[in-house]
Order: sequence, then C-alpha cells, then structure tokens
Amino acid sequence: MYQESYILSDHNRAIFSSNVDIVITDSLQEEDHRSSALLTKLKGYKGLILLLSSKDNYQSFSYTLKQNGEIIDKSLNSIPIIPQYFKLLNSLNLTTKSVLLDITSMRQALIFYSISVFVKEIKTKLFFVSYTQPKKYERKNLPNLKDSEEPFDLIEMFKGSSSPVPGFIKKASKKDKLLIVSLGFDKKRFVAINESTNPKEIYPIFGFPSYKPGWDQIALKLNSDTLLRYDVFDNAKNCLATSPFDIINTLKELELNWKSQYDIYLCPIGPRPHLLGMALYAALNNTYIVYDFPLEKKFGSQGSGKTYIYHLTNLI
Repeated sequence: MYQESYILSDHNRAIFSSNVDIVITDSLQEEDHRSSALLTKLKGYKGLILLLSSKDNYQSFSYTLKQNGEIIDKSLNSIPIIPQYFKLLNSLNLTTKSVLLDITSMRQALIFYSISVFVKEIKTKLFFVSYTQPKKYERKNLPNLKDSEEPFDLIEMFKGSSSPVPGFIKKASKKDKLLIVSLGFDKKRFVAINESTNPKEIYPIFGFPSYKPGWDQIALKLNSDTLLRYDVFDNAKNCLATSPFDIINTLKELELNWKSQYDIYLCPIGPRPHLLGMALYAALNNTYIVYDFPLEKKFGSQGSGKTYIYHLTNLI
C-alpha cells in the first residue's frame, strides 16, 4: 500500500496552511491544548474551520463554522448525526476542496461517520487526516497501584457495544465471528466487548513501536491475563501506534486468511491512528465494526507532542 504521512513542522506547515481549504476538528479549542495543537501549528491558515461537538458522543452533534475568526454559520441546538452531518458536509461543496480532518480529540462517532462519508459518498479534491499525540496521560492518584490495574485516568464511562456505529450498520450473517481488537490501556473494555460479541476467534493488536517507550509494555501487562484466559496470546500482532497504514495491511492479511470461515469484526480500543485505520478498512471493505463509545475525560492527557498528517486521497 502507498503510504504518505508527515510530521507537521516548521518546514512543511506553510504548505498545508496554503493548500487546505477546510479544517474539520472538535470544539475544545479553548479548553484542551492538544485539541488546539493543529491550528496553532498551522500558522497563517485562513481557510474554513468547522468545529464539532458531540456531548452524548454518538447520537447528536452541534457545529460552528468559522472563517478568518468570524462565525459564518452555527447550529442553534444539537442535531442528529444521521442524517444532518452528511447534509452539513454536502452543503459545503467539498468535492472542490482540500479537507483536513483532525481526529485528535473528536468524538469517536463523528470520526467513524466522517470516514464513512468521505470514503463512500463525498469525494474531495484532497483528503488529509491529522492526529496530535499526547506528551503524557493523567495517572490515577492511587497508592500501590498493581501492574494489572489500569494506571491512567482516561475514561468517565462507556455506553457499551450494543449501539450501532454510525455509517457502519451491517446485517450479521450466520457465520462464526472473528474479533480483531486493537488494545490499549482499558482492559475492562476488551473484556466487555468480547463478552457481548462472543467471537469464536480473537486477534489482538498492540501499538508497537508506541508513542512513548514502555507504553506498549503497559498495554501488554494490562491485557495479558485476559489474553491468557481466552488462549489468544499467540495470535497477538504488533502495528505501529502512529500509523493507520500498518494496521490496514495487517487487516488485509487476516481477512484474506479467515474471511471464508468467519465474519470479521473490528474493534479499535487502542491508539487513535488504529481507530482511523480500522474505520478506513471497514468503509472500504464493508466490514463490521463493534465499539463501546467511551466518554473520555476532558483532560485525560497532558501536553501535545508530534502532529501527524496522513494523506489519504489515493486510498479512498
């Protein structure tokens, strides 16, 4: 697969600032340093900015459209993601524009549906996705924290995997299920999704190399008991934590080997670039996605690290 990704820097930010027509991002710009990192680094950007908010995470959203710092359109209330988000994007004539979708702090339902729309329905002139990694995560303030206990304070709650994923609704067949799950620091989510999906086979994927040295080892320690319980340790795969392309290649290989025997279910609960890769793969190949829609803590991460930009025009 042709892979084109960049780390946003002083050497290339002027290129993106002048060649992107609209940035689609979340509305936490004034509250979350990592959320605002992309637009801070894109100095001189004068195109459209579409700010999205989804408080309940998966059913409705609100938006603000800006140009040159001025609001030119705004929703008065929350509106249903389906079909209003597609109608909003379609009204912006994006087929003639270069689009940059920033998934750093965007609600997962909006990421899923955005990818579905841009793969299946709206073909843009150019399509980029960006992600800014954290410098560190907020640790739980607990004494004598064990290796088997989740060390980071990231999730308020999650709604469970019974809700359909916007843009990826597909009728189940009678085949057994194979679950491919990207794992991170939330071992309880893995257990809950496995119990609700009841797969015949599981392939876990870890983000390695990880953003920070040792983070992959934390994810492995947290999930090792569950992998041993389900007897799937030998199925574990490693995919670069900062890339959607690496995991897409792994998904192609696994589906080629198993699609005649199983329905493939993808579950991206690990690094956000893995979520992007799974969403892209599912949209391109009509694959099932199962997800539990966590409500992440607003300040679960601290600081902003590198900003990655993935050029996806040729992929979609």
